[in-house]
Amino acid sequence: MLNSYLQAMNEIQALRRYVEAGRSATATALGVRAQVFPHQVANVDRVLSAPEIRHLIADEVGLGKTVQALMIVNAVRIAHPTARVAILVPDALMAQWRDELLTRAHESPHLEDGVSVGQERSVHLLWPKILDRTSDLDPSVYSLLIVDEIHNLSAELRDRIANTAADFRGVLLLSATPGLHDLSRRLELLSILEPYRVSEAARAVATKEVASLDAPVRRWPTAAQEALLDTLEQRERIARSEEHTSELQSRQYLVCRL
Repeated sequence: MLNSYLQAMNEIQALRRYVEAGRSATATALGVRAQVFPHQVANVDRVLSAPEIRHLIADEVGLGKTVQALMIVNAVRIAHPTARVAILVPDALMAQWRDELLTRAHESPHLEDGVSVGQERSVHLLWPKILDRTSDLDPSVYSLLIVDEIHNLSAELRDRIANTAADFRGVLLLSATPGLHDLSRRLELLSILEPYRVSEAARAVATKEVASLDAPVRRWPTAAQEALLDTLEQRERIARSEEHTSELQSRQYLVCRL
């Protein structure tokens, strides 16, 4: 016989979670089957609190990048029930991600290989081996694009991601080795996560050395890449300075009012 007290407590807890979900996007992300650590909650909260999802999670191996991604997927699905999520992974990681989705996220993913685990699913798992047989990486189909270990994908596929990144409502990159010290790789990641900023700066620094603005920045000559990165960093410093000045002026106004 079902314990009536236990049933009542379960219903109360379910109601509490439902109410909390309306107050915090992070609360809707906690339904994964995993032990969640403070640094993971902090990262997920930062991603979900931003105006849009345009982030790189670069935790070291073993710190739970996949769990954080699944938490974000949970929150997106609850906030936008009709949204579709594309998860693009290297061929070697397909089985691992399939199992993680099934066991941790309680999600039966759609596999684009003709042998799908589930049909009409909100989460689609993609990998390079089958991309040519699908209408993949289409921003009109997917709201959120998640890419795991992008550096292990081919240069051609990375270019495809960079070319379509601006049209996705959200992009999340996962990598234990982002290689931000490498100029070409750093600019490539920036062109995916902040395409408009990079595009605007690219037009400002374009020189005769750059054959075409449509060419991926990773193919630019080193001098042009350095000039592009300098421009981005300079504009970031100016933006931070203006933000700081505006904050000081607001505080002075409040003091005067008091």
